[in-house]
Amino acid sequence: MSYPTKYAEAILALVPNAKFSTSGNDADTIQIVDWDSENPTQPTDAAIKTKITELETAATTAATNKANAKASGIAKLKAATWSPLTDDEADALFGE
Repeated sequence: MSYPTKYAEAILALVPNAKFSTSGNDADTIQIVDWDSENPTQPTDAAIKTKITELETAATTAATNKANAKASGIAKLKAATWSPLTDDEADALFGE
C-alpha cells in the first residue's frame, strides 16, 4: 500500500468522514493541503503518523492471529483429537 493511501486511511480513522486533499508521496513530504471537514480540528502530522503505526500493527497482528488459528486448526484435524475448532480456527481454515 502506498504511503499516501496509508496517510489518508489514518486521517479517516482519526476523523471519520473528513474531506481533505494531500500532496507529497512519502513520509517526509506528505501534508494536508486542503481541509474541508465538519470537524474543524485537523489532525497533526504526528497524530497521523502514530495512527499509521497503530493501523499497521493491527493489520500485522490480525494476519498473525489468522495464521496461528489456521495452524492450530490443522494440527487439531491432523491429530484427530476431536476437540472442537474455535471460530477463529474454522474461519482461518474454511473462510467466513
